Amino acid sequence: AHNFSDVDYAQKKLIHHQLGVLIADKAKTDASQPEIRQIASTMSALEAQRASVYAALLTSWNESYLNITDFPETGGCN
Repeated sequence: AHNFSDVDYAQKKLIHHQLGVLIADKAKTDASQPEIRQIASTMSALEAQRASVYAALLTSWNESYLNITDFPETGGCN
């Protein structure tokens, strides 16, 4: 069984990890140091894996969730 707090936490952590993917992906393309690009590549994969855990959990509970990529880019927030 799950309750509101479980769902709320999972939804927030999903967005948190999806944002981590976006930040790491930006560093993979924009960083000048190869070490940073390698770390960003590793982190992107880890954050995507973590996000998928929360998405699967919410799906198994028949609970809705948002994907950060569903929102249009806005000035200063992309």
